[in-house]
Amino acid sequence: AEGAVRTSLGGPTVAFNVVRHDGSVVGYAEVGKLAALHRPPIQLRTGCCCNPGGCQALLGLSEADVLDAVRAGKQCGDERDVLGGRPTGVVRASLGKDSSWEDVDALLS
Repeated sequence: AEGAVRTSLGGPTVAFNVVRHDGSVVGYAEVGKLAALHRPPIQLRTGCCCNPGGCQALLGLSEADVLDAVRAGKQCGDERDVLGGRPTGVVRASLGKDSSWEDVDALLS
């Protein structure tokens, strides 16, 4: 659209996964539960964030990978967050106008 500002940096939302020191994936469900225990709770979205095609592309999952996950019982919204050592979704954090540096510190610690 005319006058629209576009940036290659995107907006204040980041999707990520967490790995342990040994390289194994910490599932998004576990990350979400741990974030909820923080006081005040850290608000995150987890899973495929209502975008399974985008999630598949982001995670580099082939059609065969997705079919294997479905055969293993994976369903949208479940907590099967790691299959075969690979993540089946992401953790997503968004910052807004009321976010503070303390919020960022809490997320990163």
